[in-house]
Amino acid sequence: MHTHDTSGTTHIESTTPREYTVGEFLKVRGTDPSMVTRMTVNGNEVADFLNHEMKIGQRIQIEIMTASS
Repeated sequence: MHTHDTSGTTHIESTTPREYTVGEFLKVRGTDPSMVTRMTVNGNEVADFLNHEMKIGQRIQIEIMTASS
């Protein structure tokens, strides 16, 4: 999982075809899941964001606390 620029588009490149979760993305990114305050998918709030399977074309917005919050 990676990005190429600041567009916010995440790319998943793998030789293993399977579903990848937001929790896995956060781990790769080095983000502590307890810092996530809210996540929406296509405008709908998702409670169990760690297990949400990312799909092509979804607009996933993750709100993360900053250290000063």
